[in-house]
Amino acid sequence: MSAGRFSLWAGVVAALWLGARLPAGPEAEAEVRFFPGSGGRFEVAARAGEAGVRLERVAETAWAVWRGPLGLPERLGAGITVRLTPPEHWGFAEPAWRISVEPTGLVSLWIRDGGEPGVERERHWAAALAAAVLQRMAILQGVGAAERPAPDWLCAAAAEAVAIELQPALADAWRQAAGRPGGAAGLEAILKWSGAQTAAGEAPSWVGAFGLWRWLGAGPGRGEAWPRFVVALLAGEAPGVALTRIYGPALARPEKAELELAWRTALAALARQQATPLLGVEESRRQLERLARLVVNPVGGGIDQRLELGALTATEARGYPAAEREERAAWLTANFPRLHPFYRNAGGSLGRCWLAQREGDEAARAAAWEEWRSDLAVGLELERGSRAALDNR
Repeated sequence: MSAGRFSLWAGVVAALWLGARLPAGPEAEAEVRFFPGSGGRFEVAARAGEAGVRLERVAETAWAVWRGPLGLPERLGAGITVRLTPPEHWGFAEPAWRISVEPTGLVSLWIRDGGEPGVERERHWAAALAAAVLQRMAILQGVGAAERPAPDWLCAAAAEAVAIELQPALADAWRQAAGRPGGAAGLEAILKWSGAQTAAGEAPSWVGAFGLWRWLGAGPGRGEAWPRFVVALLAGEAPGVALTRIYGPALARPEKAELELAWRTALAALARQQATPLLGVEESRRQLERLARLVVNPVGGGIDQRLELGALTATEARGYPAAEREERAAWLTANFPRLHPFYRNAGGSLGRCWLAQREGDEAARAAAWEEWRSDLAVGLELERGSRAALDNR
């Protein structure tokens, strides 16, 4: 995209940014930057800076995390537009985000910017993204745009799944919170909760929401019950009625007391689980590709550049690239055992490449970089071969 076309796009985004009152002229065009993710998913528009870059990463991670549990496609025909709006330009009644659905089915999301960088900010972002995705799913499932917003507990649960993916140590924090007396709310309270835009973290309903996501998504009848349950919620069916109708016979008896007992029993078991689930083969590849790719904002403005982080020399990797490398290396170290065996060698070579880059060993970095590219190609070949073998069964 040329600089002229990019400026034009930024101006269009600013004009469409509901509630914004940016000055006219070149300064207005420079205010808003398009942070392109993978086409057909989330398309982020924000002011240039750290927040837009981080929101784009959260959005990319969210799509990968939710593909299985929410049945998302690889990409949509038209992506969901996400606008990170400065607090001084926020003109909506909602405190944290706003969603609009056009008659054509296009979904737009406005997120109120603000807050310190960190887990709480990203939880709110992910919950907003989930709310928008669920609105789009309602249309994909043929139930039309949801008459009321997606259940807050479902948005909060999806957000926590993303937060844990970005920082695996949060899984331990969730287990500790869920295991405390009163750490998680009762089943009925969670299903009726309406605090996703204002509460986060260890609020009992928020903690319970992720437990419910895990229990209903991985528990009895997951193959049929979970997607039917999600569609029922998007169609506007009362959550308690949908739960009793779809899950009741598989759990015990559909009486409220029996379901509450089943919930408390399942939550206690989930809080004791220590095993870290293995990433799927496709998800492992996507995560490694995301880690290896770096988006750089030119100091003087202009088009964002996508670079291969491991291809940079130690000198080129100073400053922002070095900070990004350390953050990604921490994720890779924590999640290496979760990588699918097809891509575990690629994860190791990528880590060695970054280590050599940090130490300034250019020869070792270059060698590890070539190993990474080769290991990734081998993993992809194994992935395709496995898929072909299954398709021919």
